[in-house]
Amino acid sequence: MDSAKHLEIEIKFALKNPEETLAFLQTHGKFIKTSFQKDTYFLPSHQNYLAEKPLTKWLRIRESDKGNSINYKDWAMKDGEDQDYCNEYEIQIDSVEDAQNIFGVLDIKPLVVVQKERKLFMYKDIEVAIDKVDNLGRFIEFEAKWEFLNIEEARAYLYSLAEEMWTQLDVQDKKWYPYVLLEKQGSI
Repeated sequence: MDSAKHLEIEIKFALKNPEETLAFLQTHGKFIKTSFQKDTYFLPSHQNYLAEKPLTKWLRIRESDKGNSINYKDWAMKDGEDQDYCNEYEIQIDSVEDAQNIFGVLDIKPLVVVQKERKLFMYKDIEVAIDKVDNLGRFIEFEAKWEFLNIEEARAYLYSLAEEMWTQLDVQDKKWYPYVLLEKQGSI
């Protein structure tokens, strides 16, 4: 198995100037698509992901216009706080209902639903996503899409392109959408 293809290196920020950033990407990048995604996150009864601090694991079913999938992410943490990279595994599924039924039989319960509209661009050799997340707002995500020598090199390059775009970034979002929604709901 090629473990490099399962690594995800990305940085994400709340976005202060979405219209200007979209205009920049439409001029200097390549628009890929707009998609709608509904992600239902699950919690296995035998392993409480929410008990881990910081939170590093997610299991989700995604419904989107490009198809449905089951995805598991396990983030490697740098210095115990900052996400460094992610081991990510994903499979396509035909039936969300069947997958949810299997999860139910295995005592894997739904936890939170994240719905978003994503505008996806390529800028130079990175993927840039502008997300409009229900009940959270606008975010920008930069993801490495090339063979990189090491994780630090990839992250430094992502930061440099974020600065190059003149994007007005808010504080880096080191939490994930489901975690922030759970915080807003008072669930964690």
